[in-house]
Amino acid sequence: MVADTLTVTDLAASLDEVLDRAHAGERIAIELDGEVIAIIGPPIPKEGTTWGEFLATYSNRPRPDDRFADDLEAILAEREMLGNGHEWPD
Repeated sequence: MVADTLTVTDLAASLDEVLDRAHAGERIAIELDGEVIAIIGPPIPKEGTTWGEFLATYSNRPRPDDRFADDLEAILAEREMLGNGHEWPD
């Protein structure tokens, strides 16, 4: 929700104040010729996982077993047997 609307001229005259308000959590619409052209406000939280959250979660995940590399090699060997992927072998 926008707390206030300012013209570009008002923004230029009070940029420090507007940035302080945005830092405090307000969202301010900026108008040019009666049309809102921008919204200044606090950063929008990014969706997803932070690096710290990933590490905390990852540390509890199971690790590959001793046969993991062998499994990958077997998968690659089977892929090579299928050829280039354009035709199925007879």
